[in-house]
Amino acid sequence: MCRAFLALSLTLLFVSGALAQADPTRRVPDQAQGAATRSVARYLDQERALEESLSRHDRSAVTRWLADDFEARSAASPDTADLNTWLRREFASKRHERLISDLAVREVDGLAVVSFLLYGGSARSSAEATQYVVDLWRQSENKLLARFIDRSSSAPPAPVRPSGRE
Repeated sequence: MCRAFLALSLTLLFVSGALAQADPTRRVPDQAQGAATRSVARYLDQERALEESLSRHDRSAVTRWLADDFEARSAASPDTADLNTWLRREFASKRHERLISDLAVREVDGLAVVSFLLYGGSARSSAEATQYVVDLWRQSENKLLARFIDRSSSAPPAPVRPSGRE
């Protein structure tokens, strides 16, 4: 199980690396007239609700989205943060409005792999403020199992204000 999770973790980090090479001005894939797929719309709403709860420092709202065995990994640190460590770190930082862009969803065997760019935060430069995020959601419980984060090494163009069709 540990090896399988490590393999999945590495795969997801490679996916986030591929996102880093992608055009950051690209929006979530459109269907015929710009409408997002049902799974993209669902997870975009969930990710936005999670971000809003984090910005309000609302622990009970945040923990409703997270699995009890939630963990976060960052390319900046070899250590894994469990739920309480991650929440303590998130709530300790002064948060600014954060925008989600380029969200994509891949559903596999009861899991949803959700990748996106997260703009904003407390960093000074836009390169430091942009994160490439890969979230692993358990679909049956609608809970976030794991978050993999990598910071941008260069400043992508600033995102446009969301129109609701991302």
